[in-house]
Amino acid sequence: MDITTINQWLVARGFSATGGGNFESAYAGYSVRVALNRTGGRVTAHRNSRRLDIAVFRLDQLWIDTHGMLRAAGLDDFFADIMKAGNPAPRWFPEGFRRAVYRDAERPDVPVEELPNAERAILWASENGFTRVGPRTFQADYADSIVEFHVGTSEIVTQMITGKRRELIMTKPIRSIRFDATGMIRGAGLDGYFVREMEIGGETPIWFNASYIEALESGIARPSMR
Repeated sequence: MDITTINQWLVARGFSATGGGNFESAYAGYSVRVALNRTGGRVTAHRNSRRLDIAVFRLDQLWIDTHGMLRAAGLDDFFADIMKAGNPAPRWFPEGFRRAVYRDAERPDVPVEELPNAERAILWASENGFTRVGPRTFQADYADSIVEFHVGTSEIVTQMITGKRRELIMTKPIRSIRFDATGMIRGAGLDGYFVREMEIGGETPIWFNASYIEALESGIARPSMR
């Protein structure tokens, strides 16, 4: 999408232009801010002195759906979840999109174990220390690097970013990943590599939950092979 169309959509949906490609709107106690540049942008939510990074996107990732909703910019799913918790709809949600969110909220919850692998991987990353930086891409700090976990439609890609250098840790079909009894994702390159780093004195990754660490220490959990 071109930046002019995005600017027009934001203003039409109630965002105030604050200058320099920046836009702002209030929702559920948050100041929601969109910062645009020539190639992409960022959405953040601010409350008191805390900033929550919602998404980082490229302009060519964005589209407007059949409801008239801007998608893949971070203005949809995060705020739909807040809405489902009992808050009013954000002013930038078109009426058709609001109705779709309400219909979805009325459906019975699907147990996590029954979710498709891709959806479960996205949920796992969101709940285990990763920050969403794109529609299906997550990052977490590790030592002096950043671990990037991308959940594609057919495969996962895990990389280590150190400065300007990227190291591919794993790429694998979505169908090959699994989740063990501790809740740890397996076969995605997020366990074995980092277990070996821990064994030589490296730090414990933020996404290793307490149950998985306990299982490692007791010898019950064995890291996946690369």
